[in-house]
Amino acid sequence: MLKGKIYNFIINAILIFILVGLGYLYYSLFIYKNKSEVTLYFPYGTPAKSVASTMQKAEVIDNSATFIMATYFAKLFKKHIISGEYLFEAGATPHQSLKKLIKGERVLRKLTIAEGLTVKTILELVSTAPGLMGEITESVRECNLLPETYSYHYGDKANSIVHEMKAAFKRVANEAMESNTSSLKTFEEVITLASIVEKETKLSEERPRVAGVYLNRLRIGMPLQADPTVIYGMSMGTGAIERPLTRADLKIDSPYNTYTRKGLPPTPIACPGASSIMATTHPENHEYLYFVSNATGGHSFSKNLEEHNKNNAARKAIEAAAKK
Repeated sequence: MLKGKIYNFIINAILIFILVGLGYLYYSLFIYKNKSEVTLYFPYGTPAKSVASTMQKAEVIDNSATFIMATYFAKLFKKHIISGEYLFEAGATPHQSLKKLIKGERVLRKLTIAEGLTVKTILELVSTAPGLMGEITESVRECNLLPETYSYHYGDKANSIVHEMKAAFKRVANEAMESNTSSLKTFEEVITLASIVEKETKLSEERPRVAGVYLNRLRIGMPLQADPTVIYGMSMGTGAIERPLTRADLKIDSPYNTYTRKGLPPTPIACPGASSIMATTHPENHEYLYFVSNATGGHSFSKNLEEHNKNNAARKAIEAAAKK
């Protein structure tokens, strides 16, 4: 009789222990909720034990042991944790966090490259972008990188972003060249002029007209007289100087001074966007030879120097009135 009672007690105790264990396991995986938003990074090859330990310290999960058990169970179905950077939202359960790790729902970062930057500046932005790793060994030149917004994950190689920029540039430039209606015949000529157009105006609707002005100048043998090319030559490839250009600057003879030398400069002076490239291969057909900035953020165009001087005088009058 006594033995039977002891036996029943042991069985009941085991059942209670199992039920309590299952209850806690269920709580640890499906009930417990992350209290605050947390971002964690797990390098390639991080073992599940280390992942669980890091998540418990960050209070993403309640118990590392039960989480490790869940990862082992997932492995039976050939589901594994994927390394990378993850954002765990407040209120997420350990089970939801594990599903995110298995699906590889990593944080997607963005790197925006503005139009008109030089290759030197772009490479600096890539090399200092948070989360990108390694040195840049891709061969680049001025300019074969497309300004655009690029997505990447923490731990990606900086080289891979540069490679993507080169591929995007090649795709856009090739598409533009296939339907080229300008008088420019080579890929290099188009990109060089497109870089000047990019630096001269930020208005997309003006770019075909600006491209037409420079093509008209090239056609009659007139110097391009583009200030951005002079600045590029003076800035050692950064495309910017810390003061306005002076008349003396325009007399400095360099391969990039389009006031003292006719034709296109030897290389592009910046990385043009798709809009400037397309504008250069599809320029506006007109007789304008000059343009000057106006009060609306755009430019006034003229066919001869007399009209140009009038437009320039009008601009100075508006600027002077604005200062009063």
